[in-house]
Parts: sequence; C-alpha cells; structure tokens
Amino acid sequence: MVSIERTIRNKIQKVLTEGEREKSRKEVENPPRVDRMSSSGRCPRDRWAKRHGVPVDNGREFSARILSVFRLGHVIEDEVVSLLELAGYKVTDAQREVGEGEWIGHIDGIIEWSPFEGLAGTHRSLLEVKSCNAKRFAELIETGYEKWSPNYASQIQAYMGFLDEIDDAIVFVYNKDASEFHVERIAFDAAHFDRLRRDSLLVTASETVPDRPERATSQSCKFCRWCDRAKWCWDPSTGVFFDEIESRMYRPSEISKLLGVPQQSVYKCIKSGQIKALKLGGRFFIPPREVKRLGAGERKPEWED
Repeated sequence: MVSIERTIRNKIQKVLTEGEREKSRKEVENPPRVDRMSSSGRCPRDRWAKRHGVPVDNGREFSARILSVFRLGHVIEDEVVSLLELAGYKVTDAQREVGEGEWIGHIDGIIEWSPFEGLAGTHRSLLEVKSCNAKRFAELIETGYEKWSPNYASQIQAYMGFLDEIDDAIVFVYNKDASEFHVERIAFDAAHFDRLRRDSLLVTASETVPDRPERATSQSCKFCRWCDRAKWCWDPSTGVFFDEIESRMYRPSEISKLLGVPQQSVYKCIKSGQIKALKLGGRFFIPPREVKRLGAGERKPEWED
C-alpha cells in the first residue's frame, strides 16, 4: 500500500525539479539576451555567463525546497499589495517593464501616499516587496535595508533610474516566520545608478567574459563562495576559451545546423576527440576557433549519417 504522505511530497518535488531542469536546458540552448535588473549588483562575470548560455555548476541547481520558497515569495507579494490597499494606499503599475536595450526589469508597483496624514495621496514612490525568515529579518532591523542586502538595494536603484517621475522607493519586507513587516524609504542615488549601468554594459555589450571584480580573490572567498558558476569561473580553461577569444561558445546543436550534419554525429566526434570541446556543467561547448577550423575544412571529422 502506498503512503499518500510520501506520494504527495515526491510528486510535488518531482514536478518542481523537472520544470526547473527543463527551464535551465532551454536557457542553455537559447540563452536569454537580456540582463535582468533583478541581478543588479551581482557579479557581471556570472551575469555574462548566464546570458551566453553557460550552465550553472553541477550541484548548484535549485532544489525543490528552494523553488517552493520562490513560489511562496510571489504569494506574499500579492498579500502585501492587498494589505496596502486595505489600509487605503493605491498601488499601480504592477509588473511594469522598465529599462533600455537589453537591460530590463519589472517593478512590483508604484505606491501613492501622502506626506501629510489624513490627506489624499500626493506622492508616488517605487514599491519593492521582499520576504525573509526570522533570522534575516532580525539582521535587517539591525542594519537597515541597503546594508542588509546591497544587491536588493542595487535592484531598486536600477528601477528608479528609469522612472522619471520617481525619486524614492518604499521597501516592504515581510517576515515569513512571524508575519511581521519592516517598511523603509530609500532615496534615488544617481551615482549608484550610473555604476550599475556601466556594469550592465559589461554584460550586454561585450562578447568576451568580463574580468573578475576585485573582491573575487579565490573560488572559496566570501564573494565567490555562493556563486552558481564559481567552478566555471575559476577553471583555467575558462580563461583560455573565453577571455582570449572575441566570440562566444557554440553548442553541438548549433554545429549540427551550421554544418548540416546530424547532432548525434557531432556528439560522437566530440567524444572520440575529433572535435575539441569544453565540458561545462555536464554539457559540451565548442570554442569559435574550432568552429572556424571545421568550417574551413582544416578539421575533417568522420561524420555519420
């Protein structure tokens, strides 16, 4: 007899992880051509890698538990907006797209409020909603939002830089363990925004991988320890195939289309050593120099039909 408790848990975990695995596969095969503002403040090298289809390191995929936490965050965001509206505040522009070129983001909304209690809303601010556990919430209360999460602080600065009518943000952080909340007002910082814009250009305008930030001193340093692509980033071959080549890596499926040969044949030639490739995150990537040799006939693998 099956255990319904175990069956339900296993089925939910399976559907979450399989969905994430399929999403990751599609992002590698068809990399996103945008740099999300939600990644502002994070390492440009990691963001560049994602944009060019480099998979996360083995073992760094999101677990079913983490994926459930993300889903809960969306539910809490809706609840926060409902609470604000219940309290008499007007929230508009939910998921409004902001940005330029390939640097884009979607805001949680715009909140209207009055600097003078009892009067109609006359001021408009960016609304940003986050949630966290009790431990992180206690740290937030002690340090303030910008020190608590510099990346989150960068995210709202990026949004505000493209909202001409907005000069501040109201951040609302919800404690998932105790249903407490913290509200903080943060002013727009033009200099901070300019730095973020320059970082985004490193991600979107260059075909070569950006240099590591000064804070990145080793694969195990505090800055790199939790990066999903730390192993890729610090692998010596990354420098050979990315830093010194002014182009991108190619996937076997692309080689198949370019040369008009079966994809399975490309894989066999890679495994037999007839095509030089780099294995990252369990997937093969062919450097541009190798592609040029194949196209020019300098390298002639024994293709199979």
